[in-house]
Amino acid sequence: MRRLFGPWRLERTAIREVYMSPPTALNPLRVNVLAEENMPWTFYTEHPYDVLECLDRLGYPVRKAK
Repeated sequence: MRRLFGPWRLERTAIREVYMSPPTALNPLRVNVLAEENMPWTFYTEHPYDVLECLDRLGYPVRKAK
């Protein structure tokens, strides 16, 4: 229910991993954030590499692309 009513914030200490999902025809580019207890969050963006680079500089655990 917290997803519907908020608060909509993720504490940095609760973030386990940040990664980009591969694009598909039905799903545009998106950045996924995996929080504690495997609670996933998805953020749609036109510039996922910029978002990942910024989060990496801020100290978030960003998974590097293979």
